Amino acid sequence: MKIRYSQPLKLFKKEVGNANHMLITILVGLDAIVDNEITPRSEFKVSWNPRDKSKSAERSKDFAKKASLVWMVDCLDMYLRLINRSPSIIFDNNLKFQMDGEAKSVYNKANIVAEFCGINGSIEYAMVDLIISWRNNLTHFNIDNKIKDRCRKVLVENQSIIRESYCHLDVVKMLESFEAKKIPTFKETASQFKALIDFVYSVDKYLIRNLDEICYAERILLHYIGEDPIKRMDNIFSKGKEKRERSLKEILKQHGFTQEADFPYSDQIDEFCNKIAGMSAIEVKECVEKKSFGARYSKA
Repeated sequence: MKIRYSQPLKLFKKEVGNANHMLITILVGLDAIVDNEITPRSEFKVSWNPRDKSKSAERSKDFAKKASLVWMVDCLDMYLRLINRSPSIIFDNNLKFQMDGEAKSVYNKANIVAEFCGINGSIEYAMVDLIISWRNNLTHFNIDNKIKDRCRKVLVENQSIIRESYCHLDVVKMLESFEAKKIPTFKETASQFKALIDFVYSVDKYLIRNLDEICYAERILLHYIGEDPIKRMDNIFSKGKEKRERSLKEILKQHGFTQEADFPYSDQIDEFCNKIAGMSAIEVKECVEKKSFGARYSKA
């Protein structure tokens, strides 16, 4: 088995994907109103009867794009919180300390993680800096956030790359719109979704690449069993060894491990699961209480 991605990334993809899909669905529906191709159902007729349906629809489009900015930042915050939660994929104690103590806001957490992963000079990080600042300006009272000078420089100096990678996005117009505190256009919003996803993928890839897979697998299993020791011990260790091993691997698969043939393979995790599956329930219980399987699977 080998780890492909983290569970926080899987949850992030689901949430941000839903947000993107719903934005498009809302905009498609509002276009029907603009074109006068919709008649509200009877239950809406009392509460929805604008004088100008077209203008009302256009304002609603702005609201949907503004709400999408909020959802994007919340999805990022969710991911950054989850990677530091047990079973955490962060193995650097200094990073963990900063994420636990110093990083109170999603903005600070994003800065810290980007610097740690060496992507604080990337296009996607510059876009994330813009996304958070834009969200703040549009949703908080009397706020005037500015993006970092170096992030602005990255965006301006990479206009041609961004235009190529983000559906002909015009960086200058986007920055002018941000500074004027206007609602992003659909193209800008779609590009922000893509940039956010690219940023999180880069963070996840870096953390996974520097992960001690055996220690992470240990964290996962200890956390899983520890949440409900009696029930989960019984579910796993009341079976024969082969079924125990299969159950342990299924738990790891839920956290991003894979046995797919097209992915680099490692037998260390298989050996780890095999050794735990060979323990007695009493031995496993002792390990869970000590929060370590270490002495039982360390290789000579």
